[in-house]
This record gives sequence, C-alpha cells and structure tokens, in this order.
Amino acid sequence: MKRLLPLLLAAMMLLAGCMDAEEEEASPDVPVDPDEPVLTSRDITLTVWTDPGAGVDFINQAAELFNQRYPNITVQAVGVDSADMAQAVWAESASGARADLFIVPHTDVRQLAEALFVLPARDQTRTRNAVFPASAQAATVGGVLYGYPVTTDTAALFYNKRLIEEEELPETWEDLLAFARGFGGEERHGLVMNPQSAHIAASFLGARGNRPFGPGGDDPEALNLDTHGAIEGMTIFKELRGAAGLSSEELADAERIFASGRAALCITGSWSVGRFLSAGMDFGVVPLPALMGEETALTSLAFSRVMLVNAYSEHPDEASWFAWQLLSEEMQTLRMELTGELPSVELAVRSPPYAAGFIGQLAVAYAAPSVPGASAYWSAFGDAAARIWDGGDVRGELSAAIAELRPAPEITGEED
Repeated sequence: MKRLLPLLLAAMMLLAGCMDAEEEEASPDVPVDPDEPVLTSRDITLTVWTDPGAGVDFINQAAELFNQRYPNITVQAVGVDSADMAQAVWAESASGARADLFIVPHTDVRQLAEALFVLPARDQTRTRNAVFPASAQAATVGGVLYGYPVTTDTAALFYNKRLIEEEELPETWEDLLAFARGFGGEERHGLVMNPQSAHIAASFLGARGNRPFGPGGDDPEALNLDTHGAIEGMTIFKELRGAAGLSSEELADAERIFASGRAALCITGSWSVGRFLSAGMDFGVVPLPALMGEETALTSLAFSRVMLVNAYSEHPDEASWFAWQLLSEEMQTLRMELTGELPSVELAVRSPPYAAGFIGQLAVAYAAPSVPGASAYWSAFGDAAARIWDGGDVRGELSAAIAELRPAPEITGEED
C-alpha cells in the first residue's frame, strides 16, 4: 500500500494539471457577468426587422454599442412597416428565418406565440422585474412572457401651461370636476377628451381594480362591464360630460381643440404628443387624478411594443441577449430620444419634460387584453361609452354592451 501512495498522488497531480489546462483553454468563453450567456465566437449577423426611419436609426446605434462588446456579432436593421410585421413573419417563418428579431404591437404576440413562431424571454423573472407590470402583462400568453417589451403607450392628463399652472392641477376627480365647471365659456374649455374612444374610457372602466377579461386580461368570459368598479368609474365618466359641456360628437377630435390652445386640460394618449409638439404647444403631462379614497392615479390602458425572437433564428442565444440589452436604461433613454416613444422601464428622466408624467402613469396602467373577442369588446364598450356621455343610463348602457357581446340564445318551441 505504501508503494502505491506515491503513484496515486502522481496520477492525481497529473489529472489536476490536465483539468487546469482544459479550464484555461475554456476560460475565454466564460462570461465576466454571471448572468451573461456564453455567446458564439464565430462571426455572425443578426437581422432585426423594425420601423423605418427612427426605428432603424435606433437599432443601428444600439448595434454599434453591442458590437463594441461583441465584435464578432453584426446587427443589421431592416425597415418594415409595423402594421405588416406580423403578416410578414407569418409568411416567412415557415420557410426559414428572414429576421432573427422583429418588433410588433403586443396585441400580435398571442397569435405568433400560439403558432410557435416566437421564443419566450430567456430569463422570465429578470425580464418581468425589469419592465413595468403592464408591459410584462402585455407580452404574456398563457403565463409565459414572450420577447422583450421595449415601448409602452398610455393615456394621461395633458395640461396647457398657458392656461393653468402646475400648482393648480387637480389631484382628485372631484377637484377636476370643480375646475372644469369653473373654467371655460364658448371659446375656452376646462377639459376635453374623446368619449367615443374606448381606449380613453377604459381608464374609468378600470376603476377600483376592475379589469376587462379578469385580472390577467386573459379570461374571455370575464367581461366585467357590470361590476362595482365599472359602474362607479363610468358614473364619474358621465359627470365629466356636464363639466366639459360638449357632446361626444363635438369631442370626436378633442386633441384638435386642445392643440388650438382653447382647452386647459385634455385626457389623451402619448400618441398625441407629436401633434401637440407640431402645434407649438407649451404643455405638460401628469398622471390621471386619483379616485376618492385612493392615493394613486386612476389606471389607464397600456399598449406595448415587443421585440420578439424568431423561433426559426439560427442564433437564438445571441438574438435574445441583444434584445435584453434594449431594456437597459441607456438603450431605453436613447430610444425615447430618437423615436419619441415611451420606455417600458422606469427611468429617472428630465427630458423630454413630459416623460415623467407618463412614466408615473405607467406604474398603474394595465395592458390592453389580446384575448379572442377583444376587438368586439372595445367596439361595444366604445359605443356604450359615447351613449353614457350623451346622457344614457350607466347600468343600462353597460348591460346593453353585455347583451351585444353575449346575445341570449334563441328559444324555439316544438311545432304542434
């Protein structure tokens, strides 16, 4: 046994030396960041389909920064109209990947995920924690987060700085009603909004935690048009009619009235920012006022845009890692500066000046559901909202919308 010990020790030392050599050879592939995946060392190109113009500019600049860290990975941006994106992916994916990554409205994520054309986010927990809850919800199908939400739009309260000071802004709906009634006349209005827009009225439908299609927005049977929250929220909505003093038809283009400088306040979405900037307005944005008894802003409907990894990509690890980089504070700030779109993550930004108001609103927003039947739902609810605004009974009109969406079965009797 004593003779064998030196031989065993020598063998162990030789084996350890071989392992050390192997580890040294493998070390260049070990990432410095423990969360960073091991990426290919081969020269590859990732193709990203994104919006023409500013969208391409953003991806190109993001690609330059990415390529500094990963010089073997080239990222090529291709401009594709977002309205045609899902159809283009649908047509091309089955015949081979034409894009490793592409961006779509979140309402297109479900059909692409169910068709197995896209991949889930690689790190579900980390990605969910990185973005606004509404952004994560928007890209979730069947409890699985697909892709990486990179922008989010929502409604908020705009104010004309020439007509109202920030210190005068209402903090509750009661305050807002009082201000709107006391401000105005034939040429000026305290508050304008488009009551025919279901996406604006959805804020009131979401009062007291009420949610269309349930808390996760994924239950087709949960219309939730007759709940306590829906009734209370739409009652406040109706009271705004008396304060605004204009019919739903007169407010069909409420943004035009606000852009002309004739209204102090306007409830609309971030999609109207460009219009107000073009009009040369000096405006600000703050979260919607809080309901009585609540400290946070009234909720709002959120629309996200999601960067998805093509399931047919030959480089899914690298594509996923590039998409994850787009959620960094640096990339989100750059995207907002180049495209004007709101971020999907909370940023401590000072520019543009209206961004902070939207970011505050996004903290309480909920994602527009994408379940089957969602389009019909918003159409029926939008019609009901317009009728309520113009004097219709809240319960009666919401019940009519339910009946439209869930028509009673025909009762047939047997012939004698």
